[in-house]
Amino acid sequence: MTFHFEEKDSCGVGFIASRGVPRTHGMTLKILECLSNLDHRGAKFADGTGDGAGVLTEIPFELIEAELVERGITLGEKEKLGLISCFFDPKNITESIELIDNKLEEFDIKLLYWRKVPTDKEILGTMAKNSKPGIYQAVICSTKEYEYSFEKYLYLFRKSLETDLEKNEFLNIHINSCSSKTVVYKGLFTATQTADFYWDLRNPLYKTRYGVFHQRFSTNTSSTWDKAQPFRMLAHNGEINTIRANYSWMKAREVDASSNIWKDDIERLKPFINESLSDSGNLIMQQTYLFNLEENSLMLKRCLFLQHGKTTRDFRKTSNHIINTMHSYQNHGTVLQLLLLLMETILLQGWIEVD
Repeated sequence: MTFHFEEKDSCGVGFIASRGVPRTHGMTLKILECLSNLDHRGAKFADGTGDGAGVLTEIPFELIEAELVERGITLGEKEKLGLISCFFDPKNITESIELIDNKLEEFDIKLLYWRKVPTDKEILGTMAKNSKPGIYQAVICSTKEYEYSFEKYLYLFRKSLETDLEKNEFLNIHINSCSSKTVVYKGLFTATQTADFYWDLRNPLYKTRYGVFHQRFSTNTSSTWDKAQPFRMLAHNGEINTIRANYSWMKAREVDASSNIWKDDIERLKPFINESLSDSGNLIMQQTYLFNLEENSLMLKRCLFLQHGKTTRDFRKTSNHIINTMHSYQNHGTVLQLLLLLMETILLQGWIEVD
């Protein structure tokens, strides 16, 4: 029997998770090994610049806590750690940090310190080296019991921050991750160069129980540092072939969107879509929004990626609020090859317990 497939694979993606075991550096090394095995799936420029690679893991709490001790910083019993990972234009680092500091103060989130992520730019190709951003992480913590969980509050913070970033577009700031659970390490290099570039990943204190990894092979967008994956919640392989319709539906739903959870704060979560992003970039915007409605994560993925021949009507009975709020990204055939499960799905299903 002969099979004829018209769809073409592109990016290399995968995830790995341990069940019922503590965080280990061994898991970090295993994630990097798996990523390296996808090196053949990525594109590369003649100068050695990779098309983009990276990993999404748990925040390396032991590493951060060791730095807190070195700095003489003690967390309160109820204070929760968080990490904001950023790409800054090297010419605007001071102004960029000041803008985020002001937003943290507005949201009553405590900044513990900024850390310059240790990297080795000498392993980069010429194009990647010339365009390398300043890579910084803000180590933050909660100061009180917020109206929402700290993770949801950080989502609200990030959406509000991105509104300010649009008004200060010249600063050229990109937020890789903003979470109390996960962090993203990515860049314009190949899969095998990831640990060589990011020294944190080689630190024995960098421990995790799970990870998503991605090696990019761009087909419809140019290679830049911010387009490397994973994004904040997913790694994505493939393209969305109903992109214009999806944009239009999302903008239409945005006008009268409402939520019993976010109430008036839903206005601070807009816009729901950004046409300057890639299809994958907009996909993560929708998934993050829907996930923070506290719906079942597996069901959300079924709404975003419908089986061939299915329509959104098939899910109205079980997901009426979501369908009335947003229009799904529909999967025609197998063009969207993989939505690589998001760490939140692992956590929600109870496969890994959260401390």
